[in-house]
Amino acid sequence: MGKQRKNLIIFLSDNHAGGLMGCAGHPIVKTPNLDGLASRGTLFRKAYTTSPICCPARASLATGRYPHETGYWDNVLAYDGKTPSWMHRARDAGVTVASIGKLHYRGGDDYGFTQEILPMHLYGGKGAIRNLLRGYDDEPGKKDSAWYDMYALSSGVGDTKYQDYDRKITAAAKAWLEEMAGSRKPWILLVSWVSPHPPFTVPQRLLDRYPYQHMPLPVGWRGEGWAAGGVGMLSGRQAG
Repeated sequence: MGKQRKNLIIFLSDNHAGGLMGCAGHPIVKTPNLDGLASRGTLFRKAYTTSPICCPARASLATGRYPHETGYWDNVLAYDGKTPSWMHRARDAGVTVASIGKLHYRGGDDYGFTQEILPMHLYGGKGAIRNLLRGYDDEPGKKDSAWYDMYALSSGVGDTKYQDYDRKITAAAKAWLEEMAGSRKPWILLVSWVSPHPPFTVPQRLLDRYPYQHMPLPVGWRGEGWAAGGVGMLSGRQAG
């Protein structure tokens, strides 16, 4: 009798700096659930993304290849399934491969999943094309820009559609695991949330854990050099 294959769950958060976890040694951030997972497994302290941009990073995670090898360079050219993924290989080997939540692929292609639940892809299959244009007027630092709205005006105490979406993702993952509890067929489940992607909006009870008076300011917060535009946008000091 052959060795029974194990199941695998992949948890993926969005825009989450690896150092912002208690298990990573951060002196302020509290992440008890992630810390619990790390204490029962292996914590990679020097694992870095292949790209700081969403779509290329997700394409690399799917294919195991660098952006310059696949051509998925930015948020305009999202993963389309043409480059084989680990999901394709696992599915072809008879493994159930399910995703729940944000994928940020082109949408409508075969990515190797046997099931996509509550998927989030690029709207209409098209990414942020105008971000490729030099000099377009929706730039960080301008108060009438979408950047300013997302990072500054929409941040604070409250709730967002992203958070509601994440709660639905969590509920769907719980239901899926309960359904698969008796399955003899091996499976892989990707659970992918949007948070902590901006806007930076949180419930009051969570904000109260981190009094702003006690938060250390990052390097460049005074608005010198390369950080001046972004800092001005977030602090409201930037002239419109």
